[in-house]
Amino acid sequence: MRIDVKDIVFAYKEKRILDGVSFSLESGKSYALMGKNGSGKTTLFKLMLGILEAKSGEILADGRRLTSPDGRVFSYIPQNTNTLSGYECIDVALMALASTLPVLSAPDKTSECNAKKLFEKLGIAKLGYERIENVSGGERALVLFARAILQNASFLMLDEPTANLDYENQISIHEKLDELKREDKGILFSTHNPSEALEFADEILILDDRKLIFSGGREEAYEEKVFERLYEGKIKVMGLNDGGKNRYVCLRA
Repeated sequence: MRIDVKDIVFAYKEKRILDGVSFSLESGKSYALMGKNGSGKTTLFKLMLGILEAKSGEILADGRRLTSPDGRVFSYIPQNTNTLSGYECIDVALMALASTLPVLSAPDKTSECNAKKLFEKLGIAKLGYERIENVSGGERALVLFARAILQNASFLMLDEPTANLDYENQISIHEKLDELKREDKGILFSTHNPSEALEFADEILILDDRKLIFSGGREEAYEEKVFERLYEGKIKVMGLNDGGKNRYVCLRA
């Protein structure tokens, strides 16, 4: 699947947040969305999901204009995971199937078994029948990650997916995202960490001053010193050759 974001303009009342933003995404690739606080990353996610309506511009999925939420195209993991309560974690994950079930139907035993296997794979099997409000923020993030996978949409959108996770689980999340990418899923995640973008994204998108100021690969971002420009020289990116593979390290300047 191909997603085309074309000339998106969005404003809250009189304050313009995004101004003529355009880019394309393809299945089988991962994209990191970056920008300072308030640059419009979460707003852009909500526009793509159909939660907000753009002042002008359009968002297309394989040429079809998206005007409302479509669970076949996007699954979404929000930055704020504190909005759910009163449900067991396994039921939160199984909510991903709601749009595919007949009215007043519930997931069957096979679906529950598949969810349990996924919990085991993500290292959260013990959380299955815990109430979602009783687990940590990092554990909630993993439960919502499981829900996004079970939804089986063409693209996963993740708003700072590793923000509340320890380093081991950060790596685990990206390893699973790499698996999904090999299954031809598209991945779009936001992050404030340049090292995370350079390590795990095939391409990087950067918002600044209401516009998309960069869209390209890791090597291009490194050569153009785009992170030094974004963060006004407060960080420095260094390139390393690790057994023939180019890798990058971000340091405080």
